Amino acid sequence: MTIPKYLTRISLIGLFVVFILLSSIVAFVTDWWWFSEVGHTQIFIKSLVAKIALFSTAGIFAAVFLLANFSLAIRSKIPWMATLPEALIGRPVNVDSRIVKKLAVIFSLAVAFFFGFAAAANWQEVLKFISGAAFGAADPVFGRDIGFYLFSLPVFQIGLGLIKFLVLLSLAGCTSIYFLRGSLYVASLRSLKQMQIERAARIHLGILLAIFLAIIATGVYLSRFMLLTSQSGLVFGAMYTDTTVRIFMLWISMATAALAAVSAIFWAWSGKLSPLIGAISLYIVVGFAGAVIPSLVQKLVVAPNELVKETPFIKYNIAATR
Repeated sequence: MTIPKYLTRISLIGLFVVFILLSSIVAFVTDWWWFSEVGHTQIFIKSLVAKIALFSTAGIFAAVFLLANFSLAIRSKIPWMATLPEALIGRPVNVDSRIVKKLAVIFSLAVAFFFGFAAAANWQEVLKFISGAAFGAADPVFGRDIGFYLFSLPVFQIGLGLIKFLVLLSLAGCTSIYFLRGSLYVASLRSLKQMQIERAARIHLGILLAIFLAIIATGVYLSRFMLLTSQSGLVFGAMYTDTTVRIFMLWISMATAALAAVSAIFWAWSGKLSPLIGAISLYIVVGFAGAVIPSLVQKLVVAPNELVKETPFIKYNIAATR
């Protein structure tokens, strides 16, 4: 890369950063003036403190998590070097462990920056979760207080989604690093059982995969409650098919995801991959069945006698509006 091209890229990045900063400063000053004018500066300060706290906490957590995992994958008693194939970037390139480490640090900090912004954007949900209170009324399906659906469930879903994204990035990045340094070798996707992997790399990737699958299982568990806040029939909330079939299928899906997480731990310590492949395949099959079976029940059981089947749930919906 020539010096003029290098300076041009640096200048473009600098202009982009200045534009973002100026936009943020203008928005900050405008909001401050408006809240000061209406006499509610304490509200502005509270929201600002919440955004800064969420950005800092989430950003630091993401940076530490990614750097710790990448460092664990990169570290070695002797320096190592990988060769990127010509088919990947047009010409073969040798990359040593020091360059990979620098790239990992840059990538981790960049992800942590945007991760912090994503968390800070949900400051209202977090404040509602902190200040939330019970309504004293429970839903007729799960028996949860209404406050759970308004204050707790949104934060649980947002947090779970962010953590799942972070773990997936870490898993993909560590897998790439182990592949580059020769600790992981896969001839083809059709022959995963013949995969060659060092024990330390297997334990590391197995634990990350188990965490990812456990997060999926937790997400399936929380998705049951979303049936009460979405519309799948005549009215909002869980209907006949949801309560009789879909919730049951979600329980099975959660169990298979948990089984896959346990299988990932088993693979990490024993090296036996077949149980993990079988558990993941079972989860996929159950997920497909969970999408097809409720539709069949709705068409074959509910639709011919819909008013009778759905009347109790319509009554629940009407009662909730009083």
